[in-house]
Parts: sequence; C-alpha cells; structure tokens
Amino acid sequence: MGVHEAKSRGGILLQSTQRTRFAWTLENNLNDWGNIFDYETDEFWNWWRQKVSTGETRGEFLFAEPLVREMKLVKSSTKSKDTLIIQVPMEVRDKHLMRMFRKLLDENASQIDKVRSQSQARYKIHNPVRLPSLYHALKVLDAKKANPDAKLYELPDIAKIPQNILIEGLTIEQYVKEGVDVAPYKKELRRRKTALAKRYLSAATNYYNNAISGYFPHNPKEKPPTEGDLDS
Repeated sequence: MGVHEAKSRGGILLQSTQRTRFAWTLENNLNDWGNIFDYETDEFWNWWRQKVSTGETRGEFLFAEPLVREMKLVKSSTKSKDTLIIQVPMEVRDKHLMRMFRKLLDENASQIDKVRSQSQARYKIHNPVRLPSLYHALKVLDAKKANPDAKLYELPDIAKIPQNILIEGLTIEQYVKEGVDVAPYKKELRRRKTALAKRYLSAATNYYNNAISGYFPHNPKEKPPTEGDLDS
C-alpha cells in the first residue's frame, strides 16, 4: 500500500497549512516505519527484516544504537606546538574513552616524545649529574667561602664530605697502635684531601658560573669527583 493510499485509509484530509505540516510529518514517519496502517498482517518478521534505504534492516534502523563515535584529533594548537586538541564523544563510557585516548597517544608518539624531551624550565638542565656529587661540590665551595684562610686539605673535613681514609686497608690510628711511622701516610691523606678539594671547588665554580648563562649543571672542564676517587 502506498503513502497516499495509507493516508486515505486513515481518514486524513489535507485542507489547511496545519494539516499539510502534519501530512509531511506523517509521510516521514511512514518512510521510517513503513505502512503502519497495515496492522492486520501476520508478516511481522518480514517487516522487521525488510531492508531500508540505509542498508539496515527496519528493526536496526528504528531501534539500534548508532555506531560508537571515536575520539579524534581535531588539530594542533595554533598557539603552541606542544598541545593536541581532541574531540571527545561524551556518550562513550570511560573505559572506552581511555582506550581511545591511549590509541591517540600511540598515533602521535613521535611528536609527544619530541615535546617531552625538551625542557620547559627557565634554567634548563644541560647535562645529567649525580646529585650527591653536586651537593658535595657546593658544600666544599660553601666551606671555602666561610673559611677563606683554611687549607685546601682541611676543606673536605670542614664540609663533612664522606672520605675513604684507609691506606692499604688500615687507618692512621691503627698504624699508630702498631708503632708504624705514620708520617708518609698522613702526607698521602693530605694529598688526597687537597686533590679532592681542588676538584670539587673547580666543579662547583663551573656550575656556578654556567648557571648564570643558562647552562646548569654544566662542567666543561672535568667531572665532579665521587667518593671512590679517594682510592686513587
């Protein structure tokens, strides 16, 4: 049965603008639902499975939820190259949104890695450095400024820098107890402490000067010594 025949059977008279609008709505409903006036038919499943213009069955067309929209990249920020603007479908559940977000991150991994590798700090870290070494270098520098008349070999002790005071496995005190002349050993310890102080002072001075130029920490001349350097 056609649309016009269905209208006639339903007793619809198109005699006014209002009825014309109603007829337009009815015609669209009929296009969606098919012949709703043919209620006497027993062929429900034929109607339910009938293909419509979208390629779906009528049951799918009328009652199925639409396909889930994907979270997608809209564009890169025009103000900053370190920002991605994404479009989020709010009807999607959180679990699936997280999966979509992870997919977007994977698809833009190279750009993200590039941005993450660039420091945003006012004073950028120029080179990696061991924090204990940096701390000890600055402690020795502070000790020197607070004790300008101190000898170099005295600075590590003033700054309370951890040191290896063993010589051939024994301390000075142990050699004294054994009645050994400790003068050569004391001289060796003094040499080590002096070398340690010089290296830490040099490193701290370079850190300090280069921080002003925006390169921190940066010691172009030599690496700050570690506690193990006292073994040499």
